[in-house]
Amino acid sequence: MSGATPPSPALERPPVPERRPWRINLVLLVLCTALGVWLLLGEPATQTSHEVGTRSAYVFPFFKAQEIVRIELLRGSERVVLRRPTRGFDTQRSNMPTAGWKLLEPLEDRADDAEVNRLLNGIQYLRIGSRISPAERAEYRFGQPLGKLVFYRDGKAPFALTVGAPRPGAVVPVRDERDGSIYQVKDALREHLERPLWMLRDKQLTSIRREDIASVSLEIRGGVGPGDPVRELRLVLQEGRWRVGGPRGEHAARSVVDEVLAAVGYVKAVGIAKDDPSPAELREFGLNPPLLRIAFSTAGEAQQAILDVGRQVAGKPQRRYLRVPRRPLTVYEGEGAKFLPLLQRPPEDYLDPALVPLEGGESTISELRATFDDGAELHLRREDKDWQFVAAGPPQPARTREVDALLEQLLSLTVLERHGKEARPEWSLDDPELRVQLRQGKAWIRLDVGAASDETPGAHYVRLRDGDAHFIYLADLRDVPLRLRDGPLELRHRRVLGISHHDIYGLRLLDEAGKTTFSAERKDPSEGKDPNPLPKWTVAGESGGTDHQRVVTFLKRFEDLRVERWVALDTPAARREYGLAPSPRRLVFEVRTIDASGELVDEERVLLLGQRVGERVHVLYEAGQPAIGLVDASFLDRIGLGFGAKTELFSFRWYEVVELEVYAGDELRARFRKTDKNWLRDGRTVLSDPADFEDRCLKPFDEGVGVGRTETASAERLAERGLRPPAWKLVFRVRTESGDGEPRTCELWVGNSAGLGDASRWATAPGEERLGAWYDGPLRSLQGYLREHPGSE
Repeated sequence: MSGATPPSPALERPPVPERRPWRINLVLLVLCTALGVWLLLGEPATQTSHEVGTRSAYVFPFFKAQEIVRIELLRGSERVVLRRPTRGFDTQRSNMPTAGWKLLEPLEDRADDAEVNRLLNGIQYLRIGSRISPAERAEYRFGQPLGKLVFYRDGKAPFALTVGAPRPGAVVPVRDERDGSIYQVKDALREHLERPLWMLRDKQLTSIRREDIASVSLEIRGGVGPGDPVRELRLVLQEGRWRVGGPRGEHAARSVVDEVLAAVGYVKAVGIAKDDPSPAELREFGLNPPLLRIAFSTAGEAQQAILDVGRQVAGKPQRRYLRVPRRPLTVYEGEGAKFLPLLQRPPEDYLDPALVPLEGGESTISELRATFDDGAELHLRREDKDWQFVAAGPPQPARTREVDALLEQLLSLTVLERHGKEARPEWSLDDPELRVQLRQGKAWIRLDVGAASDETPGAHYVRLRDGDAHFIYLADLRDVPLRLRDGPLELRHRRVLGISHHDIYGLRLLDEAGKTTFSAERKDPSEGKDPNPLPKWTVAGESGGTDHQRVVTFLKRFEDLRVERWVALDTPAARREYGLAPSPRRLVFEVRTIDASGELVDEERVLLLGQRVGERVHVLYEAGQPAIGLVDASFLDRIGLGFGAKTELFSFRWYEVVELEVYAGDELRARFRKTDKNWLRDGRTVLSDPADFEDRCLKPFDEGVGVGRTETASAERLAERGLRPPAWKLVFRVRTESGDGEPRTCELWVGNSAGLGDASRWATAPGEERLGAWYDGPLRSLQGYLREHPGSE
């Protein structure tokens, strides 16, 4: 290849263009002019066609309330100027707001954001009723203007309109001062120009939220009587409780504090009496000095506010003159009836009348402790919703309703006299006979109960200790000290054993010498031998075999064995007094149960049996409540009757009974008959509590009536056993299963004691060939009902 290489195009120099700077300047001038026109008239370019069509019905189509930062309202010689320091609709106000609208003219003050926003919304959505064409404007009589409104935006042209005189048809003319356009609109706009201009000022005189108020100070110069001295009062919220005088003062009455907070919280003006009043005018208004000055603040005094209350407005008994010292010098009219109690109430009425001033009631108390000078003590603690005794060993349940009732009574005690903080020696408050402590949350309230009053029966001197503050009162304690002393017994849960009959596999009764006098054992069937295996109970020495179901029914009564009352705490002396020492009888339950680790264990639970008093016996369950109680002794009588097979006289279900007649000898004592809706006594009286009658008079016979230790019912033996004639005769009429036909009659004759315990009687039925010993618990239950209801209900 030969010849010279041509030069690269990239290295060639392009021709230099001719410079014409005047053309560039012309283009920039055109762009700036277009931008200015757009700013003034071209905002529709940013809207959709739908938005443009909708906004065309408005006087100011592109007015946005949130963009307005300044408003000027001119009405004759009056001028109002409003300014918003920040944009947006943040109207959260405090005592000294940092956002929202402010009034600049005719004086500096807070503006009413709600009123200002109402005005802005009215302008934003001000609809055109009709347009005055440019050709008609020269002839149109606009009239004397009502006023002028100017709305300013940052960096944009303002909106300005003048409102003319009203026209027929409830319309007013408005003129857009930007281009001279005139429209007729509905006259709702007149309200903003004709109403008092003070309405644009903030009418909220106290703007700290009621729930945020932590202290209130009252300076009272009037209201109680002429010539009364100035009274000062301070209320302080301390750890959720209001106190009078300061954080260590006495508790204030919650109802009275609520009245104070209602009086000072959210006070609004309903009018302005005078701007920039002179000292003489303030005296005329009762504000120099004020009759009442209220100062209140939030926690830590982060916010503070002061309100002065003056005299009543003449002719307006519900209004008083008010002013806010931290606002411009203005006298307002405000609701005054709520301030009257503050002026008239004496200082002592602010104090809580309760001796134990706890908020929330007894349900908020979690611990109670009462200690007596002789060493007696009651100590309870609430676990979840239930009360328990505080003691070593397993939890000991208390009767929750009774504990709450005791606390309710304690909290209802009131102060009779207040004696300051210095105690006299004769009041015995340094060595009190009773100390009571109550815990609510982490706080404790303590009471030292001293000597009784010589002048007021039942009243005691009491020192209330609340934190490091204390106060001395005279209070009527009623029977609270006695109930606290009895509490270790009376407040205990009355259940003794609580053993499920399914867990019992053996039962033994031992006498004082330790000899077994009764023994029963459960035999569980071997697996695989019986397709329907059932356990079987065997009672030692029972001739003729054991009636398994009767043993099971007997054991069920121990699942909910309860004392009728506790008689003493478990002490060696109490055991000796009630026959539980040195060698009591013992009822031993052999129990198979699951322990805390989930293992199956066998253990013995022993019920000690003491003195018997009639149909009751003293018992002590060492693994349960450490107290001695009286229980129904019928289980001992039932053991004496044995559990062998019984001769059944009759059986029925209690709800099948439609009539019962009770005879004592030949005397008819009562007749009960069931109707469709009620039980009647003696054919005329409706039983007031039919469920109680059924529980006590019918259900005990539900097992049926059977007798043991039977013998021939000869005429001689019937007479000897008190069965001819019978001491008691019970006649039941029982409906058939289908409910058709005549009811069948089941008649029971009951005679003398069978000599097998206090709860055994000889019994038979008419026509029976045998008589026998019967456990008469059902009869005794019926007799008890008749004693309590001897005649009409």
